[in-house]
Amino acid sequence: METLQCYFNDQCEKQQEQKFNIFSALHQENDEVRLHSRFIAYLLSSDANHGMGNQFLKLFVQSVLKIDGFDCANCEVQTEYKDIDILIYNNEQAIIIENKIYAGDQDRQLERYYNAIKHEVNQLNGDIKRKNVFIAYLTLDGRSPSNESMGDLLKASDIIRCDYPCHINTWLENCIILSESENELLSKTLYQYSELLIKLTSNLNQAKKNQMMISKNIDKAWVLQEKEQFFTEKCKDIFKHVKWHTVADFINELGAFLEKNGAEIKEKPDLDAINKVTHNENNNSTTKIVIRFCYQNNDLYIANDKKNGFTLGKINGNPEMWRWDYFSKDIKFSDFSTKQTFDLINDEKRGGLIKNIVDEILNGRFNKLEKNIKNI
Repeated sequence: METLQCYFNDQCEKQQEQKFNIFSALHQENDEVRLHSRFIAYLLSSDANHGMGNQFLKLFVQSVLKIDGFDCANCEVQTEYKDIDILIYNNEQAIIIENKIYAGDQDRQLERYYNAIKHEVNQLNGDIKRKNVFIAYLTLDGRSPSNESMGDLLKASDIIRCDYPCHINTWLENCIILSESENELLSKTLYQYSELLIKLTSNLNQAKKNQMMISKNIDKAWVLQEKEQFFTEKCKDIFKHVKWHTVADFINELGAFLEKNGAEIKEKPDLDAINKVTHNENNNSTTKIVIRFCYQNNDLYIANDKKNGFTLGKINGNPEMWRWDYFSKDIKFSDFSTKQTFDLINDEKRGGLIKNIVDEILNGRFNKLEKNIKNI
């Protein structure tokens, strides 16, 4: 137990020792829109007062996106245009950049953006039918967008995948070199932003390592937690990331297990919902974590919330016949100070609960639900 405690005490000390960063001071480090999208767009814009937008944009298009023949000399750059994180465009070409740090995909999100920019209606110039519209999907780990986000129109080969640790940081290093002799302040600012991205990526890897450390020592970890609220109080800033990954893993593993047994997933909670539940310091989040799916022509859901814990519901047919009931009242994602929820950090215990839930569904429990659904 001493080794486990020393390990996390050391993590807490390292977090407190992290040096000042202007971006961390002004924004949440994972703020996709107000920090990352806006700052990257600022760097790419020829209208920005740093004066190097054209050079930075050309380097970005060629080295990060690897797009040939894009006219960088006559482009505009906007953020949040028609909800698009970053849009680079001229009359004949456009690049849509969807920026994902932790947020999840929305239904047909990339398809909607593509159609909006491909066939844009411009009040001054009439309809614009662009020859080329490229879509870049920027994430921490270089993952692919979901099929739901791409819709029926797009496929994986249509998407340019890029990540922060490799693509963006390499681009920033080259931008720093370009700006050193031209604009010293800009160069130093770029270096601070690069440092932030390294930290953000490192935090992701460290959170998974911390989760694994607790998982392998789950019984000792619980004794430590029960004795002095070690994780939920003393190490809460580190532990909140462990909670986040535990809930995300549960959702992904449950979804995969349901699909393996013949269910069709209709909806999973986005990453913003997981943030609200697991990063809430007072355990008072009212956000529901809901997975909706279809099994044997039945529309069902599994939900977890602060009031009821885990519940199972059936929502097809006559709404007056919609039913739900408890599965487990003791496991609430908002409260890892209880042993039942804390145990989910452990891979084996989490897998056991998932198997129990799916077994109940396969055995037809959804036909035996008793409580009337008033709202979901």
